[in-house]
Amino acid sequence: MEEQRRYRVHIFSSYEGKLSEAIKLYKYREDLKISGLLVDVYLKLFEYFPPNGEILTWVPSSRDSLERRGYDHMARLARTLSKETGIPYKKVLINVSNGRQVERDGKDRKEMGRFRLSLPPARRVVLLDDVLTTGTSVKDCVKTLLAGGAEYVEVYVLAKG
Repeated sequence: MEEQRRYRVHIFSSYEGKLSEAIKLYKYREDLKISGLLVDVYLKLFEYFPPNGEILTWVPSSRDSLERRGYDHMARLARTLSKETGIPYKKVLINVSNGRQVERDGKDRKEMGRFRLSLPPARRVVLLDDVLTTGTSVKDCVKTLLAGGAEYVEVYVLAKG
């Protein structure tokens, strides 16, 4: 018998045009006015695919990205989405990798084992990410959450690159 899949990925759109510009403005230029638009995109995705999670968490930024930006852009979106949905948000994952994902080549981007648990996950987790390129970060986070005790992970992504 085939094992039941323990995760699902929902993607809003492709990483191009206005959505790509909005993500870049928010992520790299700290244009916080754009965060409301990105929250609205997640909420639209939630309308199509209602989340059934006990906690809401995110794919965390690398240490290098945190040092450059001074904040985790996805944590801000998760906090606002938590207020909008009533799903509590928690920092469940830590990115232990060196260097920024965007600066890696194809082979290095597919390296697994970059995430650790900062606390045990709930049984059902809603995981947020902004851009899915190779899918390695999401796979790595899902694998870490499931190994840590989550029974099901529902992933929501703004765009696929």
